[in-house]
Amino acid sequence: MTASNDLDLDRLGRLDPVLRSAPPVPGSARFNTILEKAMTQTTTPAVVREEQAPAKRPRKWIGFTALATGAAAAAVAVAVSVSGTPAPTAQPLSASKLLLTAADQTAQVTSLRFTKKEGVFDYAGEAKGDDFHYVSHGEGDGASSTTIKGDQVYDTDKGQTTVHTIQSDRLAPFAESAANLIRSAVANSAVQKVGEETVRGAAATHYRLNLSASTSNTALAKLPENQLDWFELDNAYGEPVTIDVWVADNLVRRTSVTVPGQDFQSTSEFYDFNAPITIETPKVTAKYEKPKFKITVHSEKG
Repeated sequence: MTASNDLDLDRLGRLDPVLRSAPPVPGSARFNTILEKAMTQTTTPAVVREEQAPAKRPRKWIGFTALATGAAAAAVAVAVSVSGTPAPTAQPLSASKLLLTAADQTAQVTSLRFTKKEGVFDYAGEAKGDDFHYVSHGEGDGASSTTIKGDQVYDTDKGQTTVHTIQSDRLAPFAESAANLIRSAVANSAVQKVGEETVRGAAATHYRLNLSASTSNTALAKLPENQLDWFELDNAYGEPVTIDVWVADNLVRRTSVTVPGQDFQSTSEFYDFNAPITIETPKVTAKYEKPKFKITVHSEKG
């Protein structure tokens, strides 16, 4: 330490009151004055500042975060489900249900074109609602046509057209008749899936229904004759009947009705569903003559 530093310490020491004078004697006037002042002086306590944690910033993307968290949880749940027991799958519809669905859809069709083959006779026609027109070809008879519009029937044969009023129940709509025949058959017979085939370029499923002699009575008796007439089944009661149906796009594309006991088969195809069809009536060129029937009554004596 230098002499200069010693001099500075000596000067500072002289300012220390303890070094300059002795402490007051207890009980003296100076002691009591200092004590009284100390007892009455108000002091402000030192404020201790606590270190506060910085305020949290608001979560601006809380919605997105929650969504992401939920999505992650869902993904985990799906992963667990996939890795665990597989979720149940929808059961495929039965053949009966598929056929009934096609029947219901076909019944809603308002217009269509059709072909029909019965033995040596071929038919090609179109229908709109209750009205229809068809051309038929028979063995050696040439072509003839029939148009039904309202309650009028127009028959054209050998170049002559006649018209007459329907005397009995007119034929029901073609699509409705086919649909009801299928419904009745499904209700009274098991449905067999035969296979996959093509009908007029459409991939179709082939179904078969077999009605025994006893069940054909139950099934066919539910249908009116003006619907059975389309399939020549109005006289098939009590006979075994086989009905084949081809379905494409939930629509009946082909039907085939077979009555082995009568050596009879009728096959129809449907196409151009809901096409813009107009049934036109031909010009009448001849007078209609009502067919005459001779009725013979036979009696048996017991």
